[in-house]
Amino acid sequence: MWEAAAPISTLGHIAVRLGDYAAARTHFEESLMRWIEGEDNWAVAYFTAVLGHIDRIEGDYVAAGMHYEASLLLWRERGVREGVGLALRDLGIALLRQGDYEQAARLLVESLPLVQELGDDLMLALNLAGLAAAAEAQAQKVRAARLMAASETFGTTTMYWGIVEVAARTEYEHLLAPGRAQKQDTAFAAAWAEGQAMGREELVQYALTDCWRGQDAARQYLPGS
Repeated sequence: MWEAAAPISTLGHIAVRLGDYAAARTHFEESLMRWIEGEDNWAVAYFTAVLGHIDRIEGDYVAAGMHYEASLLLWRERGVREGVGLALRDLGIALLRQGDYEQAARLLVESLPLVQELGDDLMLALNLAGLAAAAEAQAQKVRAARLMAASETFGTTTMYWGIVEVAARTEYEHLLAPGRAQKQDTAFAAAWAEGQAMGREELVQYALTDCWRGQDAARQYLPGS
């Protein structure tokens, strides 16, 4: 099964790099069907999320949310912390873009400790940018500025490639744009400087402050919790 499905998914990643998302979707859907036939739940969870990334790039956040939710259920069943963290984060982003700021913030907070474990700055930066956007939408201007600034600090590199990187980078730039536009405001700029000065651990603790159930929240999404 791997011999048939893997080359097709590689074609999907190549299509992404070429900006041909319609072709990428076709390749990823075909690859997913082959993984389903082979009963490889890890691959099924991954490529279900990949289709969500294509949805997100194309602006269909409802469809993206459905794919991320399905992926999350599969990662939960397998107890894969990385998958759970990223699926929670991506589902939160999808809800954020649909205007459900409270639920989006809740999922982004739940995912943050798990995403932090990955050690990938872009993945962490996208999480923080999402939380910043949720704070901005709820008139938490200082919090939004600090989180946006911190996100910008970490959003320069990535360990991923292909669709994961493209989707994350595209969303990250969109979420950070409003904050960059407000840098001329004195109060906003001061809060931005405070965010830039935060270290990684201090930043994560700040992001979890005053949020739903803090660091223990993600445990409900793992087996044995």
